[in-house]
Amino acid sequence: AVHGVLNHCQRKRMPPPIVGYEVTNHEGEVIAELEFAWPNLRQGVIIGEAFTVPDWTLLGVQQAVDFYG
Repeated sequence: AVHGVLNHCQRKRMPPPIVGYEVTNHEGEVIAELEFAWPNLRQGVIIGEAFTVPDWTLLGVQQAVDFYG
């Protein structure tokens, strides 16, 4: 499923995401680990239980396929 998201993004000519991206707060502490992300767009894909990160759009795998597809 993750490969499906990456394939959709590649076909849309999006820049490649950063795999295993860690979101940090203002103190440099890791507050979230994303499966992959586009930090400049503040978008990421998560696997597992949903959570939120301020000012980020986080999607589950199926949501990402629908969103980027």
